[in-house]
Amino acid sequence: MSRKAVVCYAVDMFLLFAGIVCALSGFVLMAQGEGGYRGGRNPEFSSVLGLSRSTWETLHDGSGIAVTVGAIVHLWLHWRWILQMTKALAGRRAPKALICPPEERIKDGGGK
Repeated sequence: MSRKAVVCYAVDMFLLFAGIVCALSGFVLMAQGEGGYRGGRNPEFSSVLGLSRSTWETLHDGSGIAVTVGAIVHLWLHWRWILQMTKALAGRRAPKALICPPEERIKDGGGK
């Protein structure tokens, strides 16, 4: 397996984990509502999974930043493929073996 394939896998798993945390924390914050004054204490917000509202907000903000950084890294890793696909699709011709770099290794059996 190529080094780039391992890096792409790690970035994808990072994005998956950060995305799940961001979505879960967003759902918790949405379901509990704000109540009271914005930014103030919410007597209606019971702790969820033992975490306070401020902890959920910190998790949500941090995981949102992590997803943004991970997406930028993901795009950087696949930039050449994205450009080739854009050129191929803009020219309305069938892409010629434009496989995402890690999949090239998988397709040919993992050899170098």
